[in-house]
Amino acid sequence: MLSRSASAVIHVIHISVDGLRVDLLEANINTSPLDHPKFKRFVDEGATTFNARTDYTYTNTLPNHTSMLTGRPVEQPVGATNTTHHGYTSDGTFSDSSTLHDSGNPNLPYVSSIFDVVHDNGLSTALYASKDKFSLYVQSYSTATGALDITGPDNGRDKIGTHLITEEFGIVDSNLVSLMHTNYLSDMAANEYNYSFLHYALPDSIGHSGGWESESWNSSVELIDGYLGDVFDLVEVNPIRKS
Repeated sequence: MLSRSASAVIHVIHISVDGLRVDLLEANINTSPLDHPKFKRFVDEGATTFNARTDYTYTNTLPNHTSMLTGRPVEQPVGATNTTHHGYTSDGTFSDSSTLHDSGNPNLPYVSSIFDVVHDNGLSTALYASKDKFSLYVQSYSTATGALDITGPDNGRDKIGTHLITEEFGIVDSNLVSLMHTNYLSDMAANEYNYSFLHYALPDSIGHSGGWESESWNSSVELIDGYLGDVFDLVEVNPIRKS
């Protein structure tokens, strides 16, 4: 628990582990905690639930992650206005000019995101992902498509200051995920992004191809557990400066 005198949080690392079946993760943590020490640390030291969804109606990649980044549900909730939801329901291919603003809820001329909030307040942002469909967010918040900055000094329209997406031709493998992870660690240590979104796709790829209860899926989750340990070390062993 933070005391009233605790310093304000100025660095947030937002992590998405794609294809992480929470029922299986919970069972694995309970039966084999030594195989998942970093996930268990989140449970032991953080605020945790195994009974939550980013969105009630959609669990596929783009609609779901759009809800993570915008704070909006995919579809209009009963009793809510028609400007509440983001409305982006596709998880397939899109053109090089597609954005959330022209492909989602037609009642929203612009779909603001956490990148907007951080950037427009003069802080740094980054997106590191291991699925090429995350380029939709880069396209949606670029110098040409991002909203004007009307919060304090004008920091421009490009809301995502740094991005790296490592998937190639729809193929997610451990080497590409490792490349994304390694680059993030070195870049974060050097640049100390105020807000960074970090996306690990391997469990999702293996879950679809080999099954979510397969040995290969379990191994992929254990691999990501090790990556989470690297992030913990980045924060704690080589602490990010508070200035």
